[in-house]
Amino acid sequence: MACAAIACSFCEPVRFRLNEGTESHCKNYRRPGELPWNDRVERDSSQKIMRNSFHEKQVELMLSTHGKGLEFAPLHGQFILELHCLDNDTQCIQTRIEGAAMKAAQAAKSPRVLVIDVGGTNVKMLATGQKEPRKYPSGPTLTPRRMVRLVKKSVRDWKFDCVSLGYPGPIINQHLLREPHNLGGGWMEFDFRKAFGCPVRIINDAAMQALGSYKGGRMLFLGLGTGLGSAMVVDGMLEPMELAHLIYKNGKTYEDYLGLRGLERSGKKKWRKHVATIVKKLKTALGADYVVLGGGNSKKLKNLPPGTRLGSNENAFLGGFRMWQK
Repeated sequence: MACAAIACSFCEPVRFRLNEGTESHCKNYRRPGELPWNDRVERDSSQKIMRNSFHEKQVELMLSTHGKGLEFAPLHGQFILELHCLDNDTQCIQTRIEGAAMKAAQAAKSPRVLVIDVGGTNVKMLATGQKEPRKYPSGPTLTPRRMVRLVKKSVRDWKFDCVSLGYPGPIINQHLLREPHNLGGGWMEFDFRKAFGCPVRIINDAAMQALGSYKGGRMLFLGLGTGLGSAMVVDGMLEPMELAHLIYKNGKTYEDYLGLRGLERSGKKKWRKHVATIVKKLKTALGADYVVLGGGNSKKLKNLPPGTRLGSNENAFLGGFRMWQK
């Protein structure tokens, strides 16, 4: 949402809605998000200039405060600039926004995101503004170069500005830590930004679905698919995890029991019992308020363990879109 200009001659707060993620570059100001709710910043009567970046476009707000206070407060993911009168001066605030800067703010748009969920069975895609995801088979011969080529071919009629990539393996600071277990090689050193020709953000695939599944509190996410994905979100903070390859029992890992190989080896009845036992164990150990069970094989559960709910694979797309929200 672009700035809205209001010239006032009264003593009620005047609010300007600024684009999500806007940064304040005014001297002696901190970023709005760093100020607590209703933390007031007093200024003298001289005219101030505050520049706000809107996707690399500059918008100048000429603020004549006349000794009044300025407030920043976050609201629903946006920032609100409030100008408050501290006395009864009816001419307390005069605000104007340069016409060219206003046009630049209005031209700023949220990025169109292409979300790619790379799994051991399929690669699924959805872009901003599209209703139906597309997919094609993956598997042990899928290299990153082939994945990019097939994605570009599949979405050649979609427009996007950036990419969210859900990757089936551990990631730290956008760096892949190892090759995927169920796909081809060459992923760790691959330049995805260069290949797609636009900004790319990479996240663990389970973490991406967890981000889209989160509804507050302490949530543990377990993805029951080809392997076993895991992540926690605590009070809005995402923490990707690698529980899959921890030893569970008999020298075998959690993934050996809950992944596709475990399902095929044990059969549905025993596999469901393993799911219930492991969910209870991990929920208790990690202090989770609830557990979300996602992944394609979660649909094979007959009765959900206590304290759990089913996720949806579509939540991975929601998580991918949220990755570009400031």
